[in-house]
Amino acid sequence: MEQNKYLHSVITKISQAYQYVQQEISESAQMKQQAVLNQVAANNILAIRYDLYEGLRNSNYPNLKPIETFNSIRCNGWGLKQNTVVYMYTLAKINTEVLPNPVLQLIMSNMNKDIAAALVTLNSLYGYEYVRAFYPYLFLGLYIVSIRDLGIDVEISVV
Repeated sequence: MEQNKYLHSVITKISQAYQYVQQEISESAQMKQQAVLNQVAANNILAIRYDLYEGLRNSNYPNLKPIETFNSIRCNGWGLKQNTVVYMYTLAKINTEVLPNPVLQLIMSNMNKDIAAALVTLNSLYGYEYVRAFYPYLFLGLYIVSIRDLGIDVEISVV
């Protein structure tokens, strides 16, 4: 009888140890997965920024400073929205005046038109394969899905 109690306590402790190890493995796997996701996002945010610059460079939008250099587009992080990875960038405004939503929507619409026009121009100048190789995000349909006023900047969200 005492031997059964001893075996039961040993089995209970082994079971608890097994559960603890499984939990640690699961947490470790989640941390590794998150680290990989963060690294992929960090690489993508820079590559998308390059393609975004190609689509918006030398364009003028109401109340925004001209996008004359690559540094005019600043990375502002990434996130998940409705199971889609969205990359955020900021663009400088001319002044801190709050822009009304219709103006922001007009800016976003014009930016998307400029991105589409840049893709057509690059395809006609360099060809489909070149654009696919050197501007993959532009080629795959880089698109601004939202824009918001941050005071001294506007933030655009890109998919």
